Amino acid sequence: MSNATLSIEIDAEDQPGMLDAYRSRPKQLARWLLISREQVKAKYRAAKVELNRVKVRVADVSESRDKWKARAEFSQQGLVAMQAEVERLTALIDQAPSRQKKVNRSPA
Repeated sequence: MSNATLSIEIDAEDQPGMLDAYRSRPKQLARWLLISREQVKAKYRAAKVELNRVKVRVADVSESRDKWKARAEFSQQGLVAMQAEVERLTALIDQAPSRQKKVNRSPA
């Protein structure tokens, strides 16, 4: 910090009247700079929290999507197996000789 102060003093000595344009007291400037610094830090912390929240949300959504995808694939396999079974049974019914049983209706 002393280097920065030194360079300001050297610049001020090279150009007299340069600092006359600034009328704020150094104490006030320091206060404003500290407030600004704290605001930037708070903004960064809030952004970091939001980033972490979004990362967790993306991870949760990805995990959920993967689970649903696995369930859908499992269901699709079950559907294909059931359709194959229906086709097999339909073919068996079509190949079987047609037998019609006569229903004996006798008065009770």
